[in-house]
Amino acid sequence: MEDGEKKLDKYYYDLYFPPLTGEENFTNSTVNYAGWGFLGGLSTGAYRSVMRGRPPLAGWPLSLLMGVGLAVAADAYRRGLLAYKEYTVRRAFYYMTLHPEDFPPPERIKFADYWDTWETNR
Repeated sequence: MEDGEKKLDKYYYDLYFPPLTGEENFTNSTVNYAGWGFLGGLSTGAYRSVMRGRPPLAGWPLSLLMGVGLAVAADAYRRGLLAYKEYTVRRAFYYMTLHPEDFPPPERIKFADYWDTWETNR
């Protein structure tokens, strides 16, 4: 950085881009939307067939296709929302790096400042 330029405080870097801890997010590492759609379609189709008085696996291909299709569509929608959220955060952070004078480091407020002095009434 050149002389006279201000740098954004480390607080904002950690706020927008937290350091990696090395732990994987359990939900993102195990969720397979097509697999859940397969199971959901199969169970929904079996339930629908039983309620109509048909054999449980009657019409199972349609149920599986609908379940997998809905799961893939839900995954695409979720990924789109997450991409938009990341774009918005990165755009805001870019603005903050261009104008660090508008974002001073936050004041540290101690927990004791919120408490009144304790007075006993006897």
